[in-house]
Amino acid sequence: MSSVKFILLLTCQILGLLWFLKGFFPRKATLSGFNTFNESSSPFAIESGAHFDKLIVMVVDAMRSDFMFSSQDSSMHFLHSLIREGNALPFTSFSNPPTVTLPRLKGITTGGTPSFVDAILNIADDKDQSQGLEKVDSWIYQFKNSNKGRKLHFFGDDTWLKLFPPGKFFERFEGTTSFFVSDFTEVDYNVTRHLDSEINDQSWDALILHYLGLDHIGHTGGPKSVYMPQKQAEMDSVLEKLYSSRIADNDQTLLVLLGDHGMNDMGNHGGASAGETSPGLVLVSPKFSGLGNQFDAPLERKHDYRYYSSMSQIDIVPTLSALFNFPIPRNNLGIILPQVLALWPDDSSKKVAVLENCRQFVNLLAEKYSKTDSKYKSFLDEFQYLSETNGEPVEAYFAFLKKIQNLLIENSTNYSYFDINSAFCVIFVSTLGIWHNLFRSLFKEPNKGWGVQVFFSSFCLLYSLHFHGSSLIEEEHQVWWYLTIAVLFLHLLVSRLYGGEYFALCLVSLRLVRGWNDSGQKFVSDSTIAKLLVSNPKVGWVLVMMTYFLSIIQIYNQEYWDGCFKMKVRHLQITDIISLVRFIFISFISSLSFSFKLIQFAVDGNDIPSWLRALHAYVCGLYGKNVSSEKKDLQSMNIEISRLFFVGLFTIFLGQLIIGKIRGNKHVLVRDMVNITTLLLIHQTRIEVIPIFIIFASLKGSYSKLLRKTEPCEPRTKVLLITLFILCLQNLSFFSVGNTNSLATVDLSNAYNGISEYNVLFVGILTFVSNFAVVIYWSFAATELLANEVLQSQNLIDLKSLSSIRASLTLAFYSISTLNLIASCIHLRFHLFIWSVFSPKLLYFSVWVILINFVFDLTFNFLVPFI
Repeated sequence: MSSVKFILLLTCQILGLLWFLKGFFPRKATLSGFNTFNESSSPFAIESGAHFDKLIVMVVDAMRSDFMFSSQDSSMHFLHSLIREGNALPFTSFSNPPTVTLPRLKGITTGGTPSFVDAILNIADDKDQSQGLEKVDSWIYQFKNSNKGRKLHFFGDDTWLKLFPPGKFFERFEGTTSFFVSDFTEVDYNVTRHLDSEINDQSWDALILHYLGLDHIGHTGGPKSVYMPQKQAEMDSVLEKLYSSRIADNDQTLLVLLGDHGMNDMGNHGGASAGETSPGLVLVSPKFSGLGNQFDAPLERKHDYRYYSSMSQIDIVPTLSALFNFPIPRNNLGIILPQVLALWPDDSSKKVAVLENCRQFVNLLAEKYSKTDSKYKSFLDEFQYLSETNGEPVEAYFAFLKKIQNLLIENSTNYSYFDINSAFCVIFVSTLGIWHNLFRSLFKEPNKGWGVQVFFSSFCLLYSLHFHGSSLIEEEHQVWWYLTIAVLFLHLLVSRLYGGEYFALCLVSLRLVRGWNDSGQKFVSDSTIAKLLVSNPKVGWVLVMMTYFLSIIQIYNQEYWDGCFKMKVRHLQITDIISLVRFIFISFISSLSFSFKLIQFAVDGNDIPSWLRALHAYVCGLYGKNVSSEKKDLQSMNIEISRLFFVGLFTIFLGQLIIGKIRGNKHVLVRDMVNITTLLLIHQTRIEVIPIFIIFASLKGSYSKLLRKTEPCEPRTKVLLITLFILCLQNLSFFSVGNTNSLATVDLSNAYNGISEYNVLFVGILTFVSNFAVVIYWSFAATELLANEVLQSQNLIDLKSLSSIRASLTLAFYSISTLNLIASCIHLRFHLFIWSVFSPKLLYFSVWVILINFVFDLTFNFLVPFI
């Protein structure tokens, strides 16, 4: 395939995919304007006007229901006492995925269901104001404007300030950055330090607090972090302070304590698992004690996270409207909580209040459907019946609300069919062109490697078809395990069974990789290597140190990883000053990364093995700190260490590049680039995953020898074999270190290495590298193997031509996969799991196509021969 044709087809694939994303993830259409009561009198009013006149909303980010209500997992003892005394109404509130802060805050304030694109906008720069709700109806707007004199104060996550411009909504405010996850102390102190002044300030009508520390602890240490109980106790003390000072003696103030979402067992969120979609929520006021509710608190742990009554998180919106006597926001899909209706004096007033919720739903339905539509007419007739008769029980009103709510939620997504259909056509035509050219150029001589060519085509087709099943996407790691084993057996057959010992070594290494960590979204196992290392840190740190030692040797020797196992370690020549300085500098840079990992391990609340405590104390002493220094001081020190590591690694890279160019040895230059990059990938990898690079070393060495047993094969067939193997190892490794196709497994623990404040570009790059470190490793390994092939081949081939062949093969694989994935998304666009399974996979696969295939597999492999 010519370079021009290749670039044209590649461009069509990328632009087609981006075009499809634009049409498939449109901004959700919301009705403009603000709701008002149809009549002069309010349907929610009581004799005194409203049930409450002041509101405190306390959002604790990622406050899962068990953190509030479980006897084994909750340290919120004051909250438990409020529940037992009847002063709090407890709920488990279901939060619609994607379970990230921005879409959840939109749901909590407007009552609407989130758009999946909000999960992407959630990481936008602070200057991005495109998500604003200034012109969208919300309880924030209604609370402030239904009574012109009302004042709102806000302190916490600055996402609120993106949604609601502070100049128009808040009289006092201060935002805190929500993405600097390594900080879970200062970020909450910056909220709590305002409490005393706010408690003494009688001018505000609503106080909104959004705490981030608990969420940050989850991201760095998981829900079982040693810091979790004390953070819960801290939030409980804030609740106690607010209650005792502003609520205990004033039943006109309502406090709402809630989590915007939960977290999974890894401490992450974004997906649709029970832990992520089950935050807790309580309504707190002495007024509730007169309702006769009796609750026990805390309760025994529940694995489905369902405690007390269940509700939809968006139900808080019409509930606040009813309790504070203002119109329900126009786009609301929530239903008034039945538990609060006991505050109304009689059945008639209860029905009037719920009927207003029905009226708002019918008005929303009228905007979505034609007045001649049979569904609309049916609901309108039922609404008129309920509004004209008083004989139906209040349960009939809730049944009506539930039916219309289900219909509105099902039809709340507006796809851009022109965009998605046009994009599909572009990808379909370009895929045909890619495979047509592949068969004409690479497969034009069927007698040479014909079996491998058929295998590759079948491999691509079989993998791409799995996108049509939700369970296969959720458990994709199983697909890659069987495909990898099949590819390995293909190598054995091509070698005519001569490489049996290397085949066995590869098989053992693959099984170790497969068992390293949990993967998949349905089943969790405690019998994994990573969890074994976490529970046995002494063994884990020995393996981590071995990994760093091998990294030093390979960079110094300019060898491949498998060369380290041959123990061909060059003796240091004391007389050679340059060689000695170079070795010391490489060791120093590697020790910086090791020290960074060690200190971060301690900062996260883990116990350092006794044999490493002296090193820990020594490193802290170099920076004028000690092991018992404040956590924020140790974090600042670690930021400096990480920055020094990045600068030093870049210096090594630049030096090796210059030396390699002077020597004119391209193959040694490739080794240097791969070896130095491997050290960077280790630095961006979780501690329990770092030793897997030793397994990778063994696997790559064994595979290289197995590949040499296929000597009768022509170079094109070998490139086919290498491409198949690398595709399998990239994907198998990705899933085997704990990643899945759920947004909840996006790991942020290494996203802030060397960064003191949130920067969307740097954090985005580090997040990508840390989550795809093992994938990038095998992408670079492909270049190594191709360079080896150039050295071993007796034919007149070069690295550039082999890279071109591999580029055509990977483009063919990704093109047919892209085609089937978007076809699946179009066909199943109304499927139950479209937002929880297919949409996250579409985002992940876009990263694979654009960043892995284009940037690393193609761009890097094309640039290397020219360096």
